[in-house]
Amino acid sequence: MKLELYYTVNFDHHNTVSILNMKLLILIFVCVHFTFSLKLNQETIEKWNELIRPYNERCISESGVKKELADSLYTNLDYPDDQNFKCYVNCLSRELGVLDSNNKFDKGRLAELTLEDQSELLDSCIKKAEQFSKQCEIGFIFTTCGIISIAKKQNP
Repeated sequence: MKLELYYTVNFDHHNTVSILNMKLLILIFVCVHFTFSLKLNQETIEKWNELIRPYNERCISESGVKKELADSLYTNLDYPDDQNFKCYVNCLSRELGVLDSNNKFDKGRLAELTLEDQSELLDSCIKKAEQFSKQCEIGFIFTTCGIISIAKKQNP
């Protein structure tokens, strides 16, 4: 016995638009859910906050970022498109010695600062960051790429 099922779909412009809208809503929901569910573990947050502590106030002052925004670097991974915040993160990259004044990354210094071998992740984030040239973008893109990549590893 062979069961055959025939289904006819009659798309008109209205149905096509509705389907596209539905797909867009689903995509937005997935992205929002993924962003808000992505978190670093507490141990990582504490270690990284300790690492930036000597430079934090200076970078906040230099960049003009709001302190609350700076303090959320490792806890709110939904990063704003805020130039002051980008300059704050870029300042931290420079102060930590991972980014020089010519916007070149010091892979040796990066290796010193990572807790485990993250060379593949670091290389990927460096390539991504080096595509940008606007002031403060390189350090921001690199750092946020690294933070989000590590959060993804911690939340499989």
